[in-house]
Amino acid sequence: MSLEEVGPGQTFGSYQVLEELGRGGMGRVFRARHVTLEREVALKLLAEQFSEDEFYVQRFLKEARAAARLNHPGIVQIYDFGQVGPHWYLAMELVEGRSLAHFLKTWGRFSEQNAIVLARQTLAALGVAHAAGIVHRDIKPDNVILGKKGVVKLVDLGLAKRIDDPGASSTGFAAGTPYYISPEQIEGRADVDGRADLYSLGATLFQLVTGQVPFPGSSSAVIMSRHLNERAPDPRTFTPELSEGFCAAVLRLLARERDRRPRNAGEAEREFAALQAGGAPSAAASAPVTAASTAAQDPAGSAFETAVSNALAAPAAWDAEVYRRVEEKLAARVGPMARLLVRKVARESVDFGDLCRRLAEQIPDETARPAFLKEVLTGPASSRPSGPGSGAGGAREAGRAGEAGVPSTPAPGPTPRSSGSGSSSGPGLFPPALLAAAEQRLAAEIGPLARVLVKQEAKRQPTWSALVEALSTQVPDEAGRRRLREALAPLGV
Repeated sequence: MSLEEVGPGQTFGSYQVLEELGRGGMGRVFRARHVTLEREVALKLLAEQFSEDEFYVQRFLKEARAAARLNHPGIVQIYDFGQVGPHWYLAMELVEGRSLAHFLKTWGRFSEQNAIVLARQTLAALGVAHAAGIVHRDIKPDNVILGKKGVVKLVDLGLAKRIDDPGASSTGFAAGTPYYISPEQIEGRADVDGRADLYSLGATLFQLVTGQVPFPGSSSAVIMSRHLNERAPDPRTFTPELSEGFCAAVLRLLARERDRRPRNAGEAEREFAALQAGGAPSAAASAPVTAASTAAQDPAGSAFETAVSNALAAPAAWDAEVYRRVEEKLAARVGPMARLLVRKVARESVDFGDLCRRLAEQIPDETARPAFLKEVLTGPASSRPSGPGSGAGGAREAGRAGEAGVPSTPAPGPTPRSSGSGSSSGPGLFPPALLAAAEQRLAAEIGPLARVLVKQEAKRQPTWSALVEALSTQVPDEAGRRRLREALAPLGV
């Protein structure tokens, strides 16, 4: 059986294949169930063109051996690996969540406090990996998954290596992703250690809070040259409201000379713990890690937990008829590609409003986009979600998260019932889809109180623009108010 013939309903070794989650350069990933243990897993199969290539096979198996040695809630677990016929496979923990890359795309920049929470969790997981002699080598937003309650999971150890493996750099291959890669990885040094992951985490945090990578460039060569020869800019160049202490901690992670970075993940975690407690990073650099000092890693009860949990909530599935209508409206502007675009974009959308906004961006004629949005968001009730059903609302995010064995649960597809947005004729007539989007975005800024405020203001405000402005006044900082307006204003077109 060829890899392309593997699909839902078939048996692969000890696993029954349930559905495809994604595919990438290294192979395909399926949701599968072990027929004896009855445990669902993410089943990753190496692409056929690599199966007979010793280099790629060893790299694939190295991922299994490296990850299987680790036992930490912040690291995706490997249950099984081996070969069935010509196909090599990995059976991994099935994680429900979305990558930081996805949240960056849908939410925009993260607040400093939320970035600190993520930094501490990621550093705790990296500390366990490094203590076991394993370097991840590819920390980036795509490989950090957020599950419910904002819990971090590190995925894709495909570039991981044992520190004491003398042959790990024998090919001279600069493993990693150009935007986040450490200088020593670019140089192909044989003594790469955990500080390379700290550098990559620094680049990731930089992007989370600024929306920019530290070293953009027109090609991989240009980007890597900048990593080697330039110092990262102060994040406040892009986000002025960031604190001096936080920026100093991020820039220390991004030091070109690794001896100027924190000595290990534990030291870096203590710096961010001090920041989270309102102190200076240096105050905790040498303090021991205690239960009290790490308790704040759990964002339970925080606005961050609420926002992430809402985004990952089980979907109220959308009617197939809804997607047929959306395809019909889109096809009038882009032609036969509409059906493919709707299916693809639905996998990446957090709600119905986000889906429509993303589809509007696919319309070549910019002047036609507002009319499309108005038709699909505020048209007749029959053209909008009307409750549980089948359709693209059940699609899962694929791409990098799927390739890493991490399917993503789509966010709710709310059910608009009444017409009205910017053109509402009176208070309380906003479609539930728009109100759900408002709740989600406001919760990311102020926490659980968002739901109450949205309900209150929706009854008072006569237009969508007035509602957005009223909600923005509830956000304490100007940057947050700007993010909220930029995210919500287009939905009321």
